[in-house]
Amino acid sequence: MKSRYSTTPLSYSIRNRAFTMVEVLLALSITLIGLVPILHLLTKSIVMIDSAWCLSEATIIGNSKLAEVMSEHSPEINRESGSIESANTSTVFDWEVNAVGACNKEFDKMGLAGLCRIDITIHWDEGLRQKQLSFTTYLSPEELNVEAVSQGKSSEPENERENTATLN
Repeated sequence: MKSRYSTTPLSYSIRNRAFTMVEVLLALSITLIGLVPILHLLTKSIVMIDSAWCLSEATIIGNSKLAEVMSEHSPEINRESGSIESANTSTVFDWEVNAVGACNKEFDKMGLAGLCRIDITIHWDEGLRQKQLSFTTYLSPEELNVEAVSQGKSSEPENERENTATLN
C-alpha cells in the first residue's frame, strides 16, 4: 500500500519548485531590454509635446500681434519689439513687428499701390536651441482703414493679401 505522504526529501521538492538565480537574472535582463526603448520613447514624446506647445503659443502670439496691427487705423512704418512669458511654462517669447511700405513696381502694375508689408517674428529658447517663427503679410489700404470696412467695402480684396509662416 502506498503512503499518502511523499517519501522524497524536503530539500529536493523545494528545489524543484523554486527559481534559480540564473533564471531570475535572465528574466530580469529580458524585461530591462524591453523597458529601455519604451522609456526612451516616453522621454522623446514629452520633449515633442513641449515643442508643440511652444510652437502653438508662438503662433497665438504672432496672430495677436497681427490683429493689433490690423486694428490700428494706419500702422506706423516702424519696428516694435517686446517679450512675453508663458503662463504655463517658463518659456520667454521675444517678438518683433516690422511694418514697411511695400514699394514694388510689379505691385504698382497690378494696381496694388500702397500695400504695407508686415513682418512678425517670434523667438524662443527650446533646450539648447533657439527657435523662430516668422509671419509675413501684405495689407492693402482698405484693410488698414477701419472706416472703409464699416462702410461695406470688402476688407480682403482678392489677390491683395498674402500670408506666409515659416518655422526655423
